[in-house]
Amino acid sequence: MLPILEEDRVFSIPGDLLRSMIRQTVFAVTTNESTPILTGVLWGLQEGVLKFVATDRHRLATCKTNIDTDPALKFAGVVISGKTLNELSKIIPDQNTLVDIVVADNQVLFKLGEVLFFSRMLDGAYPDTSKIIPSQFKTELVLNTKSLSEAIDRAYLLSREEKTNIVRLLTTDDGNIEINSSSSELGRVQEHLEVTDLTGEPLRIAFNSKYMLDVLKVVDSEQLYIGFNGAMSPIIFKPRDHDNSLHLILPYRTTN
Repeated sequence: MLPILEEDRVFSIPGDLLRSMIRQTVFAVTTNESTPILTGVLWGLQEGVLKFVATDRHRLATCKTNIDTDPALKFAGVVISGKTLNELSKIIPDQNTLVDIVVADNQVLFKLGEVLFFSRMLDGAYPDTSKIIPSQFKTELVLNTKSLSEAIDRAYLLSREEKTNIVRLLTTDDGNIEINSSSSELGRVQEHLEVTDLTGEPLRIAFNSKYMLDVLKVVDSEQLYIGFNGAMSPIIFKPRDHDNSLHLILPYRTTN
């Protein structure tokens, strides 16, 4: 017997946009069941802006979009399991049809043509992540997303052999950056990348290259902005083409 939901909070979103928003955020949910609320993606709707947030305490992914709906329609604190959203993503039609979404007390219903997809909301209060996103930066750089992704990928392959995934990024005297992995038995990667723009203080930072790659895979912009506040503060990523998404990873504390 299918549950009957109150349909007073209903909105529609193009299927490809919904799939894209899931892809931009779902990778950052935790797989650790000891904090069940963080295994889901937080949804909120206010003044026609739909926003998703996901975090596993080491990284954060946010994504937002304007949707065509009654500006008075709003909700907050709706958390949907990342596994559920991955399953939903697989059945969203490829053609750009609208998906109707019904938000009820403890369930969300997705209407995909003839298919009805129900999901229970996760119980609990999602942490306020807005406080950890810095608004000013000591070092800022803009560079080609693909070039950075390829360099990090090569460094990751070696760092993975050491089971650390740790890769370093430093600014160079000529106004560009260097990416290097720790030396392993297989050797080490050291690459110089030209940047489009670099301002602020010199920087040397270590991070989990797997987390960085997860971000670079979903950035839908040719140029990427990265903001830093030194070796111990969160690293912020934003596409240059639009301001609909923001990603954050915490740097790795190294002894040297």
